Amino acid sequence: MVAAVLGRADTGRVSRRVTSPVLIGRSAEVEAATTAVVSARAGRTRFVLVSGDAGIGKTRVMSEVCGRARQAGMVAAVGGCVQMGDASVAYAPLAEVLRDLLRQLGPSALRELMGPGAAEIRPLLGGEVADGASRGGGALFEHLLGLLVRLGERQPTLMVFEDLHWADPSTRDLVAFLARNLREAAVAIVLTYRSDELHRRHPLHGLLADVRRDPDLEVIALPGLGRADISALAGELSDEALPVARVDELAARSGGNPFYVEELIAAGQSAGLPASLGQAILARVSRLAEPVPAVLHEAAVLGVDIDDQLLATVSHRPDPEVAAALREAAAAQLLIIGESGCRFRHALTQEALYDDLLPGERARLHLAADQALQHERPGLPEHERWAHLAYHASAAHDLPGAFAAAVRAGVAAERVSALAAAAAHFETALDLWDRVPDPASAAGMDLADLRLHAARR
Repeated sequence: MVAAVLGRADTGRVSRRVTSPVLIGRSAEVEAATTAVVSARAGRTRFVLVSGDAGIGKTRVMSEVCGRARQAGMVAAVGGCVQMGDASVAYAPLAEVLRDLLRQLGPSALRELMGPGAAEIRPLLGGEVADGASRGGGALFEHLLGLLVRLGERQPTLMVFEDLHWADPSTRDLVAFLARNLREAAVAIVLTYRSDELHRRHPLHGLLADVRRDPDLEVIALPGLGRADISALAGELSDEALPVARVDELAARSGGNPFYVEELIAAGQSAGLPASLGQAILARVSRLAEPVPAVLHEAAVLGVDIDDQLLATVSHRPDPEVAAALREAAAAQLLIIGESGCRFRHALTQEALYDDLLPGERARLHLAADQALQHERPGLPEHERWAHLAYHASAAHDLPGAFAAAVRAGVAAERVSALAAAAAHFETALDLWDRVPDPASAAGMDLADLRLHAARR
């Protein structure tokens, strides 16, 4: 079974596993990050920036740091930014962190920690928007600041925001606010981002400049692995040591990127390494028995995080068939199944599968996702649901649906004080105004009102 899943390497050996159980070549970075994080227990906030190319190991490093922080008596909660086409979901990492805290602390403890800001914060967890809740980001930020201070008083806390290169404007504003105002609290905040994504005009540059003003900031840039570490990593993935020539080839083709090394070894092609990482990923997926490859391609339309029930609806497959396929993919270490659900082990895997779909397949699957999301999904905040609907409708070339969903996404984002995200949704709707029938009825407002909403930031 292992041979069927992973394939044989060019020397005839069978690879034991796809990802190494041992974190290799990152001891100095883990130690530096852990030292900074644990020092927050003394009551002074610490910020840590962790950067590196896609696949370089940021998530693996943070998993190790979170484990060490918990051993030191800290609460550790992780959330990631979500990219959907050219847009990002407002407050996605914050909502995930709050859900993580809810699981760890329980509803009553988290509600008590929210204090007077519960009405502002609850919608981020999928709760109702209270009549008295404000519509300005400042009030929400102040309440979140109070929550973090009280949380640190209860137990020293580590909060991780991953993939900040995909952060929406509201999330960037929140991080900048915390960097300026969260000082005397037993809280450590770690921010990770892909350095290879930051072009000259990337909006994250401004936030990074703000955060770097902190004199106690710990900055960690993850480089590629050296040849000795690549050899050690290959040894963890194979039954026998790779030949010197193969290690040299891996080092040259991967640039020392651990994820690339793992995928290239897992592809196991006797004719040499694949021409691209995408081919390596697809080669490994193709070795799995159907319907697993088909289900993974369908799942890629939903993003990195996978809702198995939504996937069953989108793919028109029975729930047991989808569950079995996801378990098989997890056994092949293409997916990770955790307490909060199922997700691709790496965003690059989802990207490769999505890019491999034919345009017609993508449109059909996006349309199915749009139709499935028309019904309320428990636990999914309204601003997230409508943002997903707007994305899927647009990708399915359903302009009327994309227009209506963009307006509703903007209104829902306003309700959680994500004014920049709301303005972006309203601007999308403005672009579509002349391209849909009876836009005023679909929007529930006239053009002047829509422009007024778009002007609020």
